[in-house]
Amino acid sequence: MTDISIRPAKTADLGQLVDLTHQLNLYHKDDFKPSVQKLKQDWNHFECYVAESTQGPLIGFAVGYPTYQFHSATRRYEIQNLYVEKTHQKQGIGRRLMLSVINDQYQNGTECFCLTVNTNNDNARNFYRSLGFREKIRGDSVRTKLYGPALQNFLEKTGF
Repeated sequence: MTDISIRPAKTADLGQLVDLTHQLNLYHKDDFKPSVQKLKQDWNHFECYVAESTQGPLIGFAVGYPTYQFHSATRRYEIQNLYVEKTHQKQGIGRRLMLSVINDQYQNGTECFCLTVNTNNDNARNFYRSLGFREKIRGDSVRTKLYGPALQNFLEKTGF
């Protein structure tokens, strides 16, 4: 197995991130491929972590952004995308990406992590449940959250 490092993305990664994003979109039966120029223009509107092989290429990423739930005075973090190349899946890389996101954002005061997944995506649903996310089904999607005691349990289990 190749050694993998997880780190915040840099604008120099955008070319590889465009390719990985296109792979993710194709998985979801969408042929859209964002442009480097558009992502560079929007760079300050999202946060991205990458999984990088010591042999050079990026093999995965997680993208999200902070939000605020005013009515409950809760800092949240919306995890928009998590993707690991098919040849590197089932090796703990997605878990390491999520651990990096959650640990970093928790350090910044985030109290709740949220994401949405398709109800038919059993692999993703099982993965997020294994991290402690709780589900609420809404039509053809599932809204999941990690907060409160479940978040504390996750942080304790991961040694944070």
